[in-house]
Amino acid sequence: MGVPPKVAGPLPRPTGTITWTPVLSRRATYDLSYGSITRPTHANTSWDEAKFEVCGQCSGSGKGVNPQVDAGGLTYEDFHEDPDFEERYFSGAYDITCPSCGGDRVESIPQFPEWLQKLIEERDKDEWDHISEVCAERRMGA
Repeated sequence: MGVPPKVAGPLPRPTGTITWTPVLSRRATYDLSYGSITRPTHANTSWDEAKFEVCGQCSGSGKGVNPQVDAGGLTYEDFHEDPDFEERYFSGAYDITCPSCGGDRVESIPQFPEWLQKLIEERDKDEWDHISEVCAERRMGA
């Protein structure tokens, strides 16, 4: 057990050197079979981590009323007939974790490829211009 292994000849020496080149670009583009995708070349920065928005389904509470209880809305009569149900309902006894954000209260903002982001911005600008024109025409009596 304590005997070192025997080597048949001298050990080969490394023939090359490894050098690390610093990455100066913040993003790298990778070609895929269906296009290309751009990814950051660094770990998440505070800017990357901040790309979240408040969940639209639970309005940032992380929970919501169970759809089996609410069933599309309750009326005054539902609460008037059973005051205990009203108290439990508004105290959150029937709440469940938000299925959209999983209780995190925020959702990540989708990151689109640059070419798609430009198309979205152009479409939004065109739509805004159209709405502005329609409003101006209505003010003029058209």
